[in-house]
Amino acid sequence: MIEKGIIVACPQKYEKILLNNIKFLRNNGCNLPIEIWEIGNEISTNIRNKIKIFSNIYFRNVKTYTKNYNHWKGFQIKAFMLYHNRFQHILLMDADVIFYKNPEFIFNNANYIRTGTYFFHDLIYTWRFELRKDHILGRIPIINKIYNPQDKFHSIKFFNQRKKFIKSLLPNKPKNFPKLWNYIYDQEYPKHSVTETLQESGVVFMNRKKHEKSIEYIYNLNKDHNNTYKYVWGDKETFWLGVLLANNDYYFHKEIPKMINGKVTHFDNNSEFWRQK
Repeated sequence: MIEKGIIVACPQKYEKILLNNIKFLRNNGCNLPIEIWEIGNEISTNIRNKIKIFSNIYFRNVKTYTKNYNHWKGFQIKAFMLYHNRFQHILLMDADVIFYKNPEFIFNNANYIRTGTYFFHDLIYTWRFELRKDHILGRIPIINKIYNPQDKFHSIKFFNQRKKFIKSLLPNKPKNFPKLWNYIYDQEYPKHSVTETLQESGVVFMNRKKHEKSIEYIYNLNKDHNNTYKYVWGDKETFWLGVLLANNDYYFHKEIPKMINGKVTHFDNNSEFWRQK
């Protein structure tokens, strides 16, 4: 087991971004080993050779661990590599993430040390459920460009199915359940809009020693992605849900991301930390 390292899955469309990010990390004092995960050979020979110039780079393949590799093509590959990597302190990143500073400092953060996690919020004020009273009462609302009851953000049916799914995982509300999602356990429908999303999983820090059981739950939620992804958007919420299923604690970065020039940008002490390309 290696103490610290970075894991990243890279489809070919993001290979140049990944190369530039590796250059940035290495030029800014981050020499952590990096595992680059593929399913088959997704990275071109040209970019692969340029990446190999840098030290401490390891190419890993899902096919090494399972014959059912097609099952893991998609968001779910992140849970697969979280489970199978060789690091104790893990920085999981998307291939289209761009860092503006060396991310290693998070491993020394008091909240990471305490909980063994460091998570980032998604656009919690953007993706929200907006349920109209008329629709809740079963009346037929006016369908227009602003309000479409078939859209999941306005769908009572989807809202109820989602609540049922979360409560099937966690029948009793954990004491550290996120306050922004308290509506999951409320008897009445929310009178105001509530956030549909909580976590951005483009960057995730986890301590395997503290979260061995959490990682198993995260793995299983994503292994069952044909069902799980009906109710949450990809792998995003499976990280904190997995932690709660293991009866562990987690920490979310306090600063909420902003949309800048169409890109979701995360800040640390009011300075840019990372963004999704």
